[in-house]
Amino acid sequence: MALFTYTLIVDVPLNDIPESLADALFEAGLDDALPAVENGRLVLDVDREGEALTDVILSGIRQLQSLDLPVLRVEAAPLVTTIDIAARVGRTRQNVQQWATGRRGGGGFPAPALDGRNGTRLWRWGDVLEWLKQRAIVSDDAYREFVRREEVIAAINGMLSAKRLNQYGYNVMPLFSLVADSASTPWDVDE
Repeated sequence: MALFTYTLIVDVPLNDIPESLADALFEAGLDDALPAVENGRLVLDVDREGEALTDVILSGIRQLQSLDLPVLRVEAAPLVTTIDIAARVGRTRQNVQQWATGRRGGGGFPAPALDGRNGTRLWRWGDVLEWLKQRAIVSDDAYREFVRREEVIAAINGMLSAKRLNQYGYNVMPLFSLVADSASTPWDVDE
């Protein structure tokens, strides 16, 4: 089993998380999720073990749906600190800081996505991973796995959008024929 980390953005406007909601999330099986409020919405950071990313994410969505909490989207390319980056690639924090400042790694390290006033700097993991791949610090397989993960999440987000459009009266059923038609293509190879 693998550990998957992702974020569920829920279509519930909130200013804080009432204890009753926290209890309901726990009872629904979301004991592996950390609820928070960001930009006035409920956000759940989930760390869940499973065999496949799709199954893990869909289980979280279904658990929220059982509580009548609609999911707007899934996010998975998290923001990371130098400590997170170091842990993911087996390097020291100091080494990562040297990459970020251009003292090592040949320069070109991605700009931080967030450069806080208190000195906290956060990078998009996908941007960092691309930089690492270009320098052969991570394997092509690790990069491909990240790209696949992003594609799975994009597909899930597309389905969530289609569901909302359907609720608004748009006929989205023809879109599903794209998925059904592609299932039998000769180039659809599972690597």
